[in-house]
Amino acid sequence: MQTLATSSHQDNPKSNYLLIHTPTELDLRELFTLGLTTKRDGTKIGHKGSGMKFALALIHRLGSHLIVRVGPHDLKSVNVTEVIRGQEHQIIRLEGSSAGQPSRVKTHISDKAGADTWTEPWFALRELVQNALDEGGGWELVQDDDRQPDQGTHMLLALSPPLLEAWTERHKWMHPRHPEIVYEAPGCTGLYYHGFKVYPGQDWRWAYDVTGLIERDKLSEDRQLRNVNLDDLLKQIVKACVDLPSDFYTGILSTDEKAGLPADLANLQHGVYCLIDQSNHNPGGFKLSKLEAAIEQKYGQKVAYTTETDTASPKHYFARSAGYAVAPVPYYTTGILRYSDRLVEAESVLPAVAARLAPVREIATESAERLKMALRITRKLKPPGCKVRISRPKLASDRMEASAFAVREKNEVLLLEDFVVTASTEQIAEALVEEYVHLSSGESDG
Repeated sequence: MQTLATSSHQDNPKSNYLLIHTPTELDLRELFTLGLTTKRDGTKIGHKGSGMKFALALIHRLGSHLIVRVGPHDLKSVNVTEVIRGQEHQIIRLEGSSAGQPSRVKTHISDKAGADTWTEPWFALRELVQNALDEGGGWELVQDDDRQPDQGTHMLLALSPPLLEAWTERHKWMHPRHPEIVYEAPGCTGLYYHGFKVYPGQDWRWAYDVTGLIERDKLSEDRQLRNVNLDDLLKQIVKACVDLPSDFYTGILSTDEKAGLPADLANLQHGVYCLIDQSNHNPGGFKLSKLEAAIEQKYGQKVAYTTETDTASPKHYFARSAGYAVAPVPYYTTGILRYSDRLVEAESVLPAVAARLAPVREIATESAERLKMALRITRKLKPPGCKVRISRPKLASDRMEASAFAVREKNEVLLLEDFVVTASTEQIAEALVEEYVHLSSGESDG
């Protein structure tokens, strides 16, 4: 799996401006006309006609400004105070020169535009960088604002402290496009669309390129993915990716309830659990053989798996007695492993009930009297040659699923000691009748 590469654009600590340059000439109306957009295909993020307007307002809220040089225009964005219905508002205006003459262009954009959602400094940087990519241009850091374009458009963003910090940490919100859907990005996990973060991955394990998995209309005005069903999206990722990371297979073996699984790893695990079935043991990027190999590498070649973590439990005890190494795994992982041909469930290697019980030679007098009475009451239903024996589990922690058992191979009924000691004569008689019927009919419960 490819690890996140560092940017090829080097930071200059003395740089004061981010220069965005494109070979195409910007129409100034694209800066300040709401609803106006020239982006119509799905290779771009912006398409609602609000991005540059909200970015311009955010730039001013962050104490910065934008210089635009295109064709005959050399303009700088400034705040102008205007009184509207008795209240002062900061309106952004472009001032400078056009064709050598002084020029002022009103934008009708307040510096509060988009303030409720455009709250991150990197949103403004993303907008400018994305525009450069859309137009086949590029960017670089420069110290002065004296760069003039020979052709196309130059936009110079003054790097105020919050903008400079966001640019220095741009690896957290801007990634090179990856051939993989799931990739390593330490410290900057989440969902990325065309290389830009659209959903933060809080305590996630990986970053995800979901460009082909979400519709562009799902992005809000601030280019973030809202109201997303992560469970459904991670299922899509499982189906779409070529191969899940190798860490996935070892990660979903953890039974540490306190630490828990990273949220995205847990969602991927649930996605595989929902997608795997008898006809397809390897949905999408999941490979059952890799999960089997991860378990065998950790526990050995002969493995029985279980959700039971108590090593003193009957499942562990009897599986070990049968020669298996026991692998405790989470619930959803057991649901995946039920399709394995190499590993078995610990429940399936438990011995027969009779082998889990030991005979009891004596019981209390009162209990013995109740048992004798129950035997007399039911004697006419007792199959010929049938023996009734009192037993207890060989393993103290072994919890039996019933109080009485019919063992047809030996023509006997086993009553648990705890049951005989606490049950009434009527209850013991009822249990005997049921097990006698099982022996006579050859049928089990139901």
